[in-house]
Amino acid sequence: MLPRTIQALGGPFQDGRLIKDPQSQLAALFYNRTIEDVAQLTRASGFTWFSFITTSTAAPTTLSAANVAVSGFFGSGDGQEPTVEKTATGIYVLTWPTEFDDALSAVTGMESITETQPVVFTFASGLNVLGATNGHARVSAIASNVVTVRVYDDAAPAALSDLGGTATISGYLR
Repeated sequence: MLPRTIQALGGPFQDGRLIKDPQSQLAALFYNRTIEDVAQLTRASGFTWFSFITTSTAAPTTLSAANVAVSGFFGSGDGQEPTVEKTATGIYVLTWPTEFDDALSAVTGMESITETQPVVFTFASGLNVLGATNGHARVSAIASNVVTVRVYDDAAPAALSDLGGTATISGYLR
């Protein structure tokens, strides 16, 4: 999702008439505040949280969708999850679709304002490893909608590892 401004969302707006019923009408002043707050969120929030479970299966292999989860601006269903491919021991490549249609695309009468959002990640944060083996993960490359995650065992010397094929790697992307 591209960052927004209130101008990109059509604002700021002015009331064409006085508000007669504050229970069913919204003054432009308050609508502008809401739209500006929403626009600010698109500049500061992580676009998606992801998680996947490592595998001890030899590379190359694609992880089962049951071992991948996502929750973000694009949604949290199967269509929004990345494909996760293990390309070598401890190296996982996550690939999202290049774009998503927003939720208004399925609403009759909203066709004129439906948008297709490109998927362009610029940084990662908050990587975590959950499991029995001590380890850490880091994003080693981001190329638009493709993210490479390297997983390491913390035993000295630290080396690429699948951490027994049972570790959950999670983080978020902006």
